[in-house]
Amino acid sequence: MGKIYLLICLFISIYTFSKAQGFVRIYNSSGDKIAKGHLVDKFNHDSVLILQRNKFTDTISILEVGFIKTKHGIGHNIIIGAAIGAPVGAIIGAASASETDAIVNAFTGETSTPDVGAGIAVGFLGGAATGAVIGAITGAFKNSKTISINGDIQQWRKVRNQFQ
Repeated sequence: MGKIYLLICLFISIYTFSKAQGFVRIYNSSGDKIAKGHLVDKFNHDSVLILQRNKFTDTISILEVGFIKTKHGIGHNIIIGAAIGAPVGAIIGAASASETDAIVNAFTGETSTPDVGAGIAVGFLGGAATGAVIGAITGAFKNSKTISINGDIQQWRKVRNQFQ
């Protein structure tokens, strides 16, 4: 069961990675994010950017664009890492909780056995934390690019082919 779950998580990770490859974030000249999504301009418009996100299309004038950042931000990697790590940790925590393991409380001297629910909870939190740390580490090395446009249509024409 654990191997099947790990295989499913691997496929989810690969799918998420492949979807993130064409993702861009659009900022105005004062540094405020004005849009994000995948560039879908099939007609190579010179004066507008056409973005698609969640089945919605957004059109932005090049004159409004200050710069473009490729790929998702580091927070996205952290969330994806935590989302994958939490259920994996919960499964490992449930599998490791056994009635034959006895825990001795150092303060009271009482002996208790861990239950599966506690194993799931501890594994879930530990897996989420581990996944978030791994996501932060991978986010630091993902090689995102910042491309300056500054509302210049000529500059957009020069860099447009990088996104196709």
